[in-house]
Amino acid sequence: MSNRIISVICLLLFASGGERLSAGEDRPALIYHNDFSQHAAGELGDGLLVLEGNFTIEKSADESYLSLSPVPLIDSSVQMGKALSADALIQVRVKAHKKGRRQPRFGVGLHGLSGFQLVVVPSSRKVELKQGRRLVQSAAFQWRSGEWYFLELSVLKNGDSWSVSGRVWAQSASRPAEAQIEYIADVKLMKGRAYVSGMPLSGTPICYDDIEIRGEK
Repeated sequence: MSNRIISVICLLLFASGGERLSAGEDRPALIYHNDFSQHAAGELGDGLLVLEGNFTIEKSADESYLSLSPVPLIDSSVQMGKALSADALIQVRVKAHKKGRRQPRFGVGLHGLSGFQLVVVPSSRKVELKQGRRLVQSAAFQWRSGEWYFLELSVLKNGDSWSVSGRVWAQSASRPAEAQIEYIADVKLMKGRAYVSGMPLSGTPICYDDIEIRGEK
């Protein structure tokens, strides 16, 4: 069975015991997947648009991933997939490290930089939801250095509004049944691409892998 097929199956089997998600958690169709296994080390894969920062593909004996360098130390982001204007979901695995009291922050976003962004902020022990640069909601979250975490953000039409949900969980744990972030937005979303973001304040790279985007085909 190919890695792509396995990845799609795993996305549908997050509930404990391998059960399928409930009908209330139906998702848009998978339109983009990248585990970076097909890209050469030291390069940036096709279809990735860097807005800020120094991103490259890194490879080890058992994995490939997208790496954000701490040099230069700036708020960084890279877009992928096609522009989205309707229901959308992004899920990404992210690993980062702290160094002393210095801790990174990292996130995922939908519908371009003016859309919604889910950000893990270890220094304040929170996960935040932003619309553009504006903070609209936050929740307590305890992050552990050096672990892989899943970040998942969905923006789904809800009548005349949008239902925005955000989840963050350690790869070693099950996907939480309840989202840490639940927000109803009465806004007009612009068309834009999904992206990952980061600020490597600890002086060590931030790693991203298994990027999956769902939306209209």
